[in-house]
Amino acid sequence: MYISYLILGNKIAIIKPDDLSYSGFYVFFLEATFTTIMMLNILFGKAAKLSLFSDMVPGIFGSLIGINFCIGCIGKLTGALMNSNLGLCNVLFCALVLGTKEAMPFLPAFFFGPYVGSICAALFVKYVALKTIDMPKVGDK
Repeated sequence: MYISYLILGNKIAIIKPDDLSYSGFYVFFLEATFTTIMMLNILFGKAAKLSLFSDMVPGIFGSLIGINFCIGCIGKLTGALMNSNLGLCNVLFCALVLGTKEAMPFLPAFFFGPYVGSICAALFVKYVALKTIDMPKVGDK
């Protein structure tokens, strides 16, 4: 962030919802939901056992399309962080250095939303997706 600030000065991007009247829970819900969708898309596109494609190349393109979809859907609504570290760093840096505190009420949503979304995606893969496909057990030949 400091390097960006040195290069861009006060033109650094402040990640925040377009409408500051949104509730923190609404932003949290959107971040968690679309992080879940994005993580599932990446997991299903990457793993050949979970993917619709046996080749990894169409899976990667499907993942890129899914990521673009998620960012396009919530970009204007929340800032489309879907990354806790980015939210924490950007909001705190802009509040401390630039003095812009309008995104501070959304800091918990930006921080915890992606974690909850990632946990939901992992639980879905473990308890739903992996149960529906036949995977060999470790040690089986």
